[in-house]
Amino acid sequence: MNEKNVLAVLGSPHATGTTAAMLNLAVHKAEQAGYTVTKINLYEKELSFCIGCRACMDTHICIQKDDIQEIVTLLHKKSACYPCSPCLLGKCTGSCQKLI
Repeated sequence: MNEKNVLAVLGSPHATGTTAAMLNLAVHKAEQAGYTVTKINLYEKELSFCIGCRACMDTHICIQKDDIQEIVTLLHKKSACYPCSPCLLGKCTGSCQKLI
């Protein structure tokens, strides 16, 4: 993976808030350094909670039909990932938790 690719993941419900501004700064700096950046907003994606079926342990594919497969494919193609979430009650947002 010689290409300089970054996946920037916004996990805030506020697309123009402080967390988004911080991620945009990181994206800008990465682009200045020659990286190609793909940015996604988790609040624009359909992500289901894990149901604990463990089918993915054998197939490496989640049985739920949501946007996680697209995100996983992007993660495999990138050399870095910038996950960005506000800290709410000591934890990242629910969308970020679903991604993890």
